[in-house]
Amino acid sequence: MSGAQGYISEGTLRLFAALRQLGAKLVLISGARASTLLQRLPQLPAADAYVCESGGRIFLTDSHLPTAVPLREDLDWRQQHCDVTGPLHQDAVAPAKRAGKLWELYAELEGEGWKPDATSYTTAFRVKRRSGQTDADLAALQQRAPPGVTSAGNLGALDFFPATTGKENAAEYVMQHFGVAPGDSVLMCDDDNDLGLAACVRKAYLPGITAPSVQAAVDAAPERFYVSQHQGWRGTEEVLKVLVQERLAEL
Repeated sequence: MSGAQGYISEGTLRLFAALRQLGAKLVLISGARASTLLQRLPQLPAADAYVCESGGRIFLTDSHLPTAVPLREDLDWRQQHCDVTGPLHQDAVAPAKRAGKLWELYAELEGEGWKPDATSYTTAFRVKRRSGQTDADLAALQQRAPPGVTSAGNLGALDFFPATTGKENAAEYVMQHFGVAPGDSVLMCDDDNDLGLAACVRKAYLPGITAPSVQAAVDAAPERFYVSQHQGWRGTEEVLKVLVQERLAEL
């Protein structure tokens, strides 16, 4: 769900649906802003939960809602981070004027001439390199995060968010919500910024390898990874077919 060009096959959608029909809980986790997630829902697999903003926001499927998209935000989760993100429902306030340590950092960086991006973000913001700056300049900003705020690289940018969120913390929260142990959970991923998530579950299934660090992780613990023989959407479908077969064998 990034800004990069991508596509998803109809077979992929049907295989995800098959996993849910077999009783598996499906959770989509992304660093994307909420507007990106919500805009792309018509093209995404139906899931039991959707996580965005680097773990800052969790939307749960609720079939009892009489809405076109029956999702409700888990405000109990979001409330846990208000000491950093400020009170709920300040979305309409300009980011530099919001309360919370996260937004104090935003205002500080903006005042120095950086261009922090908080469009459609309420629990995180993103910083990209300015003209003439290097990756090292951007990485140096990580040291500026106050206690309670952390950061992660994402698609050539730097995301700042509460230390109590992050994809890993959100994944652990969702597993507890659904009553599923980490040892009974798996992950499909392919990128460097997913390795932390991979360490939270029993096994990671890769439809491709996109970074040397991912290959290094596979080489170091091959029993914790499945790497597809195909690439692109064919690799995704291969992984999902393996997961369906493994799920059938468990029943």
